[in-house]
Amino acid sequence: MLSGVSLCSSLFLADEPDEAVTVGARVIEQARQLSSPRILDRIHNLRRDLKRHEHLSTVGDFSRTVAAIGVGS
Repeated sequence: MLSGVSLCSSLFLADEPDEAVTVGARVIEQARQLSSPRILDRIHNLRRDLKRHEHLSTVGDFSRTVAAIGVGS
């Protein structure tokens, strides 16, 4: 799980936002079955790495999904 978050982060930083969103979506799907604060913090931290690409609609949608992870759990 943590390696998936790291990969997603690296892809955003490498200017591969489409691939990052694909990887990130898989990570989020897995994270929805967990309640680990460490994992949730790492996922929330993805928002700092995606800022450069947030103008893309898919990345903006992903950012909103990331922000909502763990809310209400």
